[in-house]
Formats: sequence, C-alpha cells, structure tokens
Amino acid sequence: MANLILILCEKQMTKAGQTSTGTQTTVGRTLAVNPYVIPYGTEVWLYLEDGTFAGDFIAEDTGSNMLANPNVIDIYMGQDSYNNCILWGAQNVEVYIRATAESETAQ
Repeated sequence: MANLILILCEKQMTKAGQTSTGTQTTVGRTLAVNPYVIPYGTEVWLYLEDGTFAGDFIAEDTGSNMLANPNVIDIYMGQDSYNNCILWGAQNVEVYIRATAESETAQ
C-alpha cells in the first residue's frame, strides 16, 4: 500500500446511471474523484479514521464538487439511499492506492 492521502468522503452520491468513464454506477465499486488527483481506473482502499476498512473502490466518476474540491470523493451508495447518506455524513478517510489503470495494463 502506498500513496496515503487524507480525503473528505461525503458518500452522498445516490443517482444511478452511467459514470464519466462509461461504466454503470455500482454499489461497492463506484467512486467519484477529481481525476487529476486520483486518475480514472485507479483501485483504492478506504479506511475510516478509526482504522475500519470502508471498502475497495474504483475511480470511475467525477462531479462538480470533486473538481472544485480535489480532496473530496464520493462513494456511490445506490438509488434511494439518501437517508443512509445523511446518516453517514461527511467522514475523513485514508486512501490507499491499490493499483492504477496504467500499472494494470503494463503487467
């Protein structure tokens, strides 16, 4: 694990559909990022401040909030998950870069 980054994770992305990279939003996979900070296709592990593993995600979407605030990421929680998003709130997470799209294709 490398490239530890502390990022504010809002976990309030609830709209289903096609991502910026052409994939379908998928619970437990889709992560919206600023692609200039975390490139599309990058696999990341997220850990909460208390060390709890929050999941393994792929950077495959973006949004105006991520582009305006490069230290913000959003986790797709699924349609009709607004109440869960409110309960989650905004959390600080540690982001570990597991693999980038470039490193996967080079192997």
